[in-house]
Amino acid sequence: MDKIFEKETVEYLKTFGISDNEIFKIKKDKLKDYAIQKLSLAIEAVKKEDFSLIEKDTFESGGGDWGSDDTCLDFGGVMGERTNIKELFDQMQYYKEIIEGKRIKDEYGEYELIEEKEEEDE
Repeated sequence: MDKIFEKETVEYLKTFGISDNEIFKIKKDKLKDYAIQKLSLAIEAVKKEDFSLIEKDTFESGGGDWGSDDTCLDFGGVMGERTNIKELFDQMQYYKEIIEGKRIKDEYGEYELIEEKEEEDE
């Protein structure tokens, strides 16, 4: 896991006046760079026709209704947990929405979409 995703690192950066938005931008950029690196590795494996180059970076997802597992490329190394590409994009979108002011911090310290907050207030 990259240190920027650890709570202690975030708190340390805040003591130097680094804003939440700056921290979220760093996190979003880390995720993007990590995804590009991981996809480049997968492309290289395809070009060389050698699955073993990326096998350690995959996981088996649940088979669902069809009874078979799917092999997924694991994008979770940067965040410290197994993650597929959709989850990585969702996290990047979450950070982007905070940076752009589309999410605000509620009384519990969680960021929620402004539209959702306005609907609750009505």
